[in-house]
Amino acid sequence: MIYIASPYSADVESLKEVRAEAAMEFTSWVLRELQIPAFSPIVYGHEMAKKHALPTDAGWWARFNMEMLRKCDGCYVLHLPGWDTSVGVKLELNVCRILRIPVFHYQFNAATKDFEMVLDGKDNSDSGLNTANSPNGQ
Repeated sequence: MIYIASPYSADVESLKEVRAEAAMEFTSWVLRELQIPAFSPIVYGHEMAKKHALPTDAGWWARFNMEMLRKCDGCYVLHLPGWDTSVGVKLELNVCRILRIPVFHYQFNAATKDFEMVLDGKDNSDSGLNTANSPNGQ
């Protein structure tokens, strides 16, 4: 199973909505196109938090999210604006590093209207992985 890491927390509610929609779109793409089981804490918790007055900050969800991450075979980071400064994404990447969970970065390509792997060497080179080791085999 793949864990989807993406930024969420924001001071402006409309930005949370945009980020949640992007996380849902990417998670559905992983399920549909790569046919890999995937878990996104944003997709899982966003609507539930809104409807049942649960906190939406990374700190409150951290224990639950880390338990889910520990059960995953890989982590895909969705590059949305703020991904590299997100407290939650930083925590998730640190746990991946400690547990040696492979991390792969993805972004939306507006020209092709599709998601693509980002080959910037951020986490993949640190773990000695390359795209041939990606859980989706690409």
